Amino acid sequence: MVFSGILAKKLKRCVLILLSISLFIICIPISFDESEFDRLVDFLVAEQCVYEGVMNGQVGKYQEAIMAFELAIEIKPDYEIAHYGLGLAYLSLDNQDAALVEFEILMSLYSQLGPRLYYKIYLPGGITLLG
Repeated sequence: MVFSGILAKKLKRCVLILLSISLFIICIPISFDESEFDRLVDFLVAEQCVYEGVMNGQVGKYQEAIMAFELAIEIKPDYEIAHYGLGLAYLSLDNQDAALVEFEILMSLYSQLGPRLYYKIYLPGGITLLG
C-alpha cells in the first residue's frame, strides 16, 4: 500500500509535536499575538487534513484523501507532505499526470520528497528506465 512508510512515520512525528505544543499551550500561559495564533491554527488544521488524507488513503478512500490533502495545501501551499500525499493518492487512482504535477511542485519547493514521488510514479510497473 503506497500510504505506509515515510508518510506514516512523518505523521507520527507530527502528532507527537502537536501533542507537545498542545500541552505546552495548556500548561504555560503565553500571550500570542493574533497573527502567531492564526499561523498556529492554520498549521494544526493543515496537520489534521494530512492525517485525514493518510487515514483515508490507507483504507482505499482515495477521493476523500485527495480532498483532505487539497484542503491542507489550500491552507498551507508549501506543505511538502501534503503535496506528496496528494501525489500518492493520484497514483492510487492511476492519474499519473496529476501525480507529476505534484512532483513538479515538490521539486520547486526543493523537497527531498520529490525524488521519492518520482520513483513511485515511474518505477513500480510504470515506465521503466530502459523505455
